[in-house]
Amino acid sequence: KNNYNKYTDGRYRMLITDVDLIYDIDFSRYEQFGSDNFYNIVEHKYTGKNSIFSNVLNSDYYRNKLLSIICDLWNTSFTKDHIISVFDEEFSKISLETETYLGFAERSNMEEIYLEDTKRLIQERETKLQSDFEYYFGCKDKYSITMKCRDGISVSWNMNTLYADDEYKNDYYKNCCIEYTAFPYPGYVFDYWLVNGKNISDNSTIIIDCSYGDNIEIVPVVRRVKQWVCIEEISAEGHSDWIRIRNVGEESINLNNFWISDKENPLEYQLPDRILKPDESIIINGSKNYNAVGDYICNFSLSSNEKLTLYDSDLSLYDSVIVPKMTDQETYGRYNRSSKFVYISNFDGSRRELR
Repeated sequence: KNNYNKYTDGRYRMLITDVDLIYDIDFSRYEQFGSDNFYNIVEHKYTGKNSIFSNVLNSDYYRNKLLSIICDLWNTSFTKDHIISVFDEEFSKISLETETYLGFAERSNMEEIYLEDTKRLIQERETKLQSDFEYYFGCKDKYSITMKCRDGISVSWNMNTLYADDEYKNDYYKNCCIEYTAFPYPGYVFDYWLVNGKNISDNSTIIIDCSYGDNIEIVPVVRRVKQWVCIEEISAEGHSDWIRIRNVGEESINLNNFWISDKENPLEYQLPDRILKPDESIIINGSKNYNAVGDYICNFSLSSNEKLTLYDSDLSLYDSVIVPKMTDQETYGRYNRSSKFVYISNFDGSRRELR
C-alpha cells in the first residue's frame, strides 16, 4: 500500500484492455526491444523482466480471472474467424492508400507476403496459447457450461452479459470457476438458480466449478410481481424533455399513487389519475417541452447529472436513474426492458441502441 499516493487503495487490478497482448505474434520483438507480451512477462525477459504479472498470478483469484476471461474471449472476440475478419476489414481501410504510395504491384506483393503470413500465424496462435497455458498454469482438461436466460432476467460474469430469452455455451478449464450474478428486470424478482435441474441457491450470485459435472446447464429462475411501474426512457435535451413510465407488473395499476422528482423532495410531481394496463406506458412531458400543450406536463424539467426518482405515496422507492448528457437526436432508455440503460438514436425517427 502506498500511503503517499491518494489515488491508490493498495490492490492490483487486471487491465482487461491489455489481454490482447497474449496474441502478440511478432516474435522478433522478443529481443531487447520487445514488448510486454505474454512470453516476456511470465518469463521475466526483456521489457517484461520487471513485470509484476507473474507475481499477481500467484493469487488464486487473479489467476482464475485471467483463465476464465481468456476462455470467454476464445469463444467470442478471439475466435480465429473473428480476428481474421477484423484484420481484413482494417486492412481494406488502408488498401487504397497503400496502393497510392507503393503502387499496385508492390501492394499486391505486400498482401501476399504479410497478409497471408499474419493470417497463418493467427490460425496457429490459439493452439500455441493453449499449450502455454498448460505449461504455465497446468491447464488441460475442460468442462462445459450452458447458461440459459428466461424472460425477465439478465446474467453477468467477467466482461459478459446474457439477456432474456438467450443462451450461451462455453468450455472452461477445470482449474477455474465462474462467478455469475443475476439481475432481474423491473417487475421481476429473482427466485433461485437451477443447476442441472436442481435448485442450488436463492442468492443472486453463485460460483460454478467442475464439481457440478463435465456438462453443466444453468437457469436463473424469476417470478413476475403483480404490480410494478418503472422509468423506462427519458429525453432531456432542448424542447424534447419527457419521461416514459411503464407498467411492468401483471395487473393494472393507478398512476395516481406515484410521484416523480428530480429534487430531494420525492413527492415533487404526482402522476395523473389514470389506469395503466400491464405493459402499457405513458409519457410525462417536462416543463420546457412547449410542444406538449394538452398533454401531461410536470412541474420540472430534466437536466444532466441529476437523479430522477419514482416513489409511491408511502415513500417506497420504485425506480431511479441518473440523467446523462444527451443530444436532441437521442434518448436514454432500458435495453430490451432490462436493468441496463443505453443511449437510443432517434435520428430521422429511427430507434437504434447506440451504447
